[in-house]
Order: sequence, then structure tokens, then C-alpha cells
Amino acid sequence: NEYLQMLGALGEHFVFQQLKALFADFDITNWKSKAKELFGYGEGSDSLGYDFEYFDMNGKLTGDATVQRCFIEVKSTALDGIDAFEMTINEWETAIRCHSGSERAIYLIILVARTSSQPEIVDILVDPVQLKLDGVLDYSSRDLLVAVGKARPSSKGVAEGI
Repeated sequence: NEYLQMLGALGEHFVFQQLKALFADFDITNWKSKAKELFGYGEGSDSLGYDFEYFDMNGKLTGDATVQRCFIEVKSTALDGIDAFEMTINEWETAIRCHSGSERAIYLIILVARTSSQPEIVDILVDPVQLKLDGVLDYSSRDLLVAVGKARPSSKGVAEGI
């Protein structure tokens, strides 16, 4: 469990550095999660349902300038790719609130592979709730195990194949 927490924190730090390099106005105030404490960046909270908050004024990050506020969740693995990852119910409910418009924000999931060796952003999932509706994501509940790819017709979810 500690290894997974450190892997997650490393992934968040990598994304922080990448976004800081891409956006002149991106700084430590955008990092909201508790993981930033491990790097000496002050207090954070894991109760928000996302790791970063950013106002994407030109839609450069999302491709949509009409909704500028972004909630960014980072999912990391030490492996070469990510085909499934866990989400908490709070994270998924935050994504639902963004999708439904009750939060005036776009929810993004940034997937980082090879976090412990040569980290790389391998995908950015914009509005995972819409991706679920489109059949691109599927999930089973424990918390949530989200699978990237075409949804299976079975209502039992992806956990059976693991």
C-alpha cells in the first residue's frame, strides 16, 4: 500500500512538472492533493475527488474553451501502459458532477506509465462519464476499476477477467 501511495505521488509530481512547463500560469497553488506534502509543497487534501485544479482559459488542455475550470486526477503505474485503474467513489462522483453541470468544470484523468523509471503521460481522458456513456470506458464497483477500451456488453463489469 505504501508503494502504491508513493507511486501515485511520483505520478502527480511528474504531471505537476509537465503542466508547469506547458502553462505559464500553472504553479503549486494548482496542486490540491495530499501527495504534494511529500515534496514539501505545503498541505493538501485528498477529499476533493481530484489532484489538481486549473483554469484552462484557451481550452489548450481539454480542447474546449467554453468550460475553463479543470479538475485533474492522476493515475499512475510502474508498468508500460494502463488498461485499468482504480478510482474512489468520491472521484467518480466528482466526475459525474462535472459531467452533469452541477460543477462548472471538466474532469480529466491523466494516465502516467513507467512512473518509477521513465514516466510518460500515455493518455488524457476528458470527461470520463461521457466516455463511459460512449462505451470507451467500463467499470466495476469495489471502489471503481476503470478499463480503457470498448465497453463489454456484460453488465457484470471488467473485474471478472482480472
